[in-house]
Amino acid sequence: MFLNLQRLLKSDVDKNLYRFIFIAIGLLNLLLHFLFLSYASLSFDPVAIRIICSFCFLITFLLSFSGQASVFKIGGYFAVVVFLAVNNCYLLGVNNYTGEYFLGSLIGLVVITYTCTKIEELALFILINFVAFAVASRLTTNPVDDIPVKLLTVALFSGLGCMMFLYRRAFIVKYLATREQVNEKDALLTKTSSLLEQNSSKLQSLASSNLNLVFEFNQYKICVNAWCPADDDLAPKVEAMTGKSITHLYIDALPGQIKMALKTLKPSVFEFQSLFGNRVWYRAVVNPLFNDELRFTGSLTLTLTDITEVKKVFNALKESDLVLYNEQVVAKMGSWWTDITGRDISWSNNLFSILEISEIPPERSKLNYYISLIHPEDRDGAQHFFTTLADKPLIEFEHRLTTPKGNLKYLKVVSGYPVQDENGKLIKVVGIIQDITDTKTDILTIKKKQAELAEIQATAKIGGWKWDISLNNLTWSDEVYKIYELDREVVKHEDHIQLFLSFIHPDDRPNIALIFKNYLKIDKEFFEYRIITAAGNLKYLSLIIGKTLINEHGIKSIAGTLQDQSDRKKVDFDFERAENKYKNVLETINMAAVTLNKKGDIVFCNKYLADIAGYDKADLLGMNWIDTFVAEHLKDQFRAWLNSNSFYSQHTSPIICRNGKQRMINWKNTVTYDEFGKIEQTTSIGEDITDIKKAREALIIAKENAEKSSRFKSEFLSIMSHEIRTPMNSVIGTTNLLLQDNPAPRQIEYLHTLRYSSNTLLQLINDILDYNKIEAGKLELYKTPFNIQKMVQNILQSFKTKADDSESLLVLDIDENIPQNLIGDQLRLGQILNNLIGNAVKFTPKGSVTITLSVKQQKTNSVVINFSIKDTGIGIAPQNIDKIFDPFTQEYSSTQSDYGGTGLGLAITKRLVELHNSTINLVSQVGKGTEFSFAIVFEKANVFETDQRTIEGSKPTETNITGMKILLVDDNKMNLLIANKFLKNWHANVDQAINGQIAVEKAMQHNYDIIIMDLQMPVMDGFEAAAIIKQTQPDLPIIALSADAMPETRLKAEQHGMDDYLTKPFVPEILFEKIVKYYKPTVSLPKW
Repeated sequence: MFLNLQRLLKSDVDKNLYRFIFIAIGLLNLLLHFLFLSYASLSFDPVAIRIICSFCFLITFLLSFSGQASVFKIGGYFAVVVFLAVNNCYLLGVNNYTGEYFLGSLIGLVVITYTCTKIEELALFILINFVAFAVASRLTTNPVDDIPVKLLTVALFSGLGCMMFLYRRAFIVKYLATREQVNEKDALLTKTSSLLEQNSSKLQSLASSNLNLVFEFNQYKICVNAWCPADDDLAPKVEAMTGKSITHLYIDALPGQIKMALKTLKPSVFEFQSLFGNRVWYRAVVNPLFNDELRFTGSLTLTLTDITEVKKVFNALKESDLVLYNEQVVAKMGSWWTDITGRDISWSNNLFSILEISEIPPERSKLNYYISLIHPEDRDGAQHFFTTLADKPLIEFEHRLTTPKGNLKYLKVVSGYPVQDENGKLIKVVGIIQDITDTKTDILTIKKKQAELAEIQATAKIGGWKWDISLNNLTWSDEVYKIYELDREVVKHEDHIQLFLSFIHPDDRPNIALIFKNYLKIDKEFFEYRIITAAGNLKYLSLIIGKTLINEHGIKSIAGTLQDQSDRKKVDFDFERAENKYKNVLETINMAAVTLNKKGDIVFCNKYLADIAGYDKADLLGMNWIDTFVAEHLKDQFRAWLNSNSFYSQHTSPIICRNGKQRMINWKNTVTYDEFGKIEQTTSIGEDITDIKKAREALIIAKENAEKSSRFKSEFLSIMSHEIRTPMNSVIGTTNLLLQDNPAPRQIEYLHTLRYSSNTLLQLINDILDYNKIEAGKLELYKTPFNIQKMVQNILQSFKTKADDSESLLVLDIDENIPQNLIGDQLRLGQILNNLIGNAVKFTPKGSVTITLSVKQQKTNSVVINFSIKDTGIGIAPQNIDKIFDPFTQEYSSTQSDYGGTGLGLAITKRLVELHNSTINLVSQVGKGTEFSFAIVFEKANVFETDQRTIEGSKPTETNITGMKILLVDDNKMNLLIANKFLKNWHANVDQAINGQIAVEKAMQHNYDIIIMDLQMPVMDGFEAAAIIKQTQPDLPIIALSADAMPETRLKAEQHGMDDYLTKPFVPEILFEKIVKYYKPTVSLPKW
């Protein structure tokens, strides 16, 4: 193979390229050896042959530096031939054309084609390569069909080599054309070189004269020229930049500025500090360079100018402006300037803050906008001020201004700094505007406070004075003249010291004169004295030395106040007189009086207290009240009162007398407080209630004894009532049973007499019990629905027989407007009517008794009914009207024998009417009759319900309570007998028990319709038995049948579950009604 190295070696660039290719082939040769051994361990690849081949390329590399092109060309040929013989022939054949060696030979082929420069050389190289493949050994050992594939592959890689050759060829052609252009311009460059040297010297001179540093950089940012003044300290470093990159300048902002200059192709200016380590400020200009055709050459210049001194001046000015701005901010001041016409104005930024704005509206001038903010009353003056600045350059003007935020400010405008041109002509005026709002506000506040102080001084009658010792001059405030009742204008030329002393009371003048004579020895600051004013009035004054001014020569002046104390003195005198009068009064009353200070010490006491305590009055003054007179268990309480400032206005406590005895005193206290709200004194006036307390204690004991007696009486009556009612139940019950057995006519008369007497005795017992309950306050009203018309008719019916016997007529008149159904205590109303009607019938022989019910007042839910019981009987004498309502009292002593009675009926009636919140009225005339009347309020009832059944005259029929199962419980055999007899007559099935325990057992064993049970029984009483039965049979009715008529017993029965209550002796009809009330079948009432 023949290579045309002559042309390739014409430039150092080509030599370097071939040097690199030869070294790369030598290294590739060795690398293939190790790669083939690692992938094919059985391959034949002696390292010595590889080294010999690589050594040939190394020799060629060294010959390239000999300077003889022919030697280098021969070495290249030899190395290439050796490589093809070893790699593409010998080793390929020995290793039987394996894939690794085959690929290696192809790579070598491609690399070597890159060294060809002519098409003939390339064709010859490809031919030699095919020959090497053809003569390689062991080719016959491969299959015949594999040979075409390998030859085709060699052909493909040969084509690749041809393509690389064409690329290389095109590159060389372009390179040669470029080189010819370079040669042409080389002559031009030589020509302009001398011009460049001349310009360089000129540039050097220019740089030296302007103290600038100039650098020129080519398109690769390499410094090609550098200029600086010869005497500059940086000259060595600047000159050393030639041939170095621009980065050696170490300017942080430079890369960005260069990019900007290259992008815009315009100069870029910036400032920076420090170059080559110094602390100098530079202004840098990056300037792109253009050729004669104004095309950018890719080069640029960097010009650096030292601006350190300029910076210092600028910073000084900036700092000065900042100081000025801060001073203006502190002083609330801004500067302004305007031309002599005054048509517009300019100002500093601080004025924006003063005016509380951020900018001026664009359509407004500053002067017009400023004047628009000025207070309307000051606007004309401001307009005149700004338009006449040239005439009066040194003036001030104050005005008010309202900011856009609505704040009123006071501003002072000052002008007086004229600015003239070079000819001395006034061209503008400079001034300041200061915010004096705070000053104005302070002045107004001071004036206001001075006015307030003057008003306070006048109100408090306090004046001020000052004595200038060096001038011996005394000055007064206006209030002092008023106090002395002097006219300032009249005495203004007089010696005020002598004037001051002349009005002082003669007795007080020597003491006050010492102030002016021995002012160095004054040891107090407060003096009181009297004066006789110019008008002749006596006044009490207090003088206070408030302030002493001292200089290097001693006391210069003394100042103080003077106050008219006449009113206070008058109050003190009046108080002292009142106190003396008060103390004199306390000495004359028969009550203890004492005044204590805040520590509890006695500062005043009267003789009465000293006498009952056993001391002399003089000895008590100064003694501690708590330690001396207060009982031990009360001392802490008294001390707490004094310390907490909450002394009681009244209390009762004992005092310990000198003899050790105690007297009980009822104290009334008055407390005096100091200016801090603390107790200053307490004055107490006390009544000795020791004897009253003893009497009261005795009364309490007597009351307790009386209440004990009353309770004993009530208990006695309750027991006696129970004990009397039990046999009475037998008597009345037996009588009623006998009347049912068809007695003989003679026996009927006896039985009626017996029943009447028994009922009278029972009524007497009831009256006594009711009166006892009324006296004890235990009688209460039980309001239930009832029919008032039927109740009154039944009462009249009960008196018909008695009225017939006395030949008296009973008349009933009921107002038709009275509702039938009312709510009230039917039992107590009936008791009232029974007593009044009974008395009327009793005391009216052969006359008439009229009962009238009328409506007095009617509302939606209530009605007031007036009751009148009028008779034509014997009447009552006027002197006896007041006493007939007294208990156990009758009009005449003969009345008891003639008419009978206990005298309790009307007393009970009066109390029952009063229990209804009403009053009973009485009108009577002896021989003509009596009228009782009263009015009671009733509620209206919607549905009529009553516990009292109207008794109709029919005997129980066979179907009344026939078959009803009743359990009768009582420990008294006679009571059991009578009750059982009545129940049997009513055809009821009766079972008996003699105590509560048996009743409980039977109630558990049988189903009863009702239980009738006594309360007081042995083993188990009726209360306990009822409670137990109700636990398991809550719907089983239980009626209490007891001789105890006390209301608390009835309440106790209800609390234990009993449904109803009936007292002994019982009325058979009432017992039947109560049974029927709890029995479901409808029945008719028996007739007796």
